[in-house]
Amino acid sequence: MKWLDRSGDAAGDIEFFLAEETAENIARGMTPEEARLAAQRKFGNRLRVREEVRTVWVPRWIDDFALDFRYTVRTFWRAKLFTVAVLSMMALSIGINTVVFSLVNSLLLRPLPYPEGERLVVYSDPSVPT
Repeated sequence: MKWLDRSGDAAGDIEFFLAEETAENIARGMTPEEARLAAQRKFGNRLRVREEVRTVWVPRWIDDFALDFRYTVRTFWRAKLFTVAVLSMMALSIGINTVVFSLVNSLLLRPLPYPEGERLVVYSDPSVPT
């Protein structure tokens, strides 16, 4: 997701902070090298900060989903026969479930197409052979 990649923004912000802190340290009387090292120590690990910023911009579950999706596609691409079998079974299962639901819906769930259909009864005389 290139549109979510704001690592350039974070890198610019990090460099700005380091430059400002270095300038303040030089104003306090440090040499430029000491000032830069002190600014880096104060800031901490750049990679950790970039990752923390990324977790703020992109929720963790989006990253996890993207990684899982890529892994799934790679796995299915390697095992083409397995992929065909899985997709066929899923298509067959969805089709069967659709047919069963349509039958249950039309026969059991939908009201009868008669006025006051709930009052219909079945009468049978047990003494009369069928």
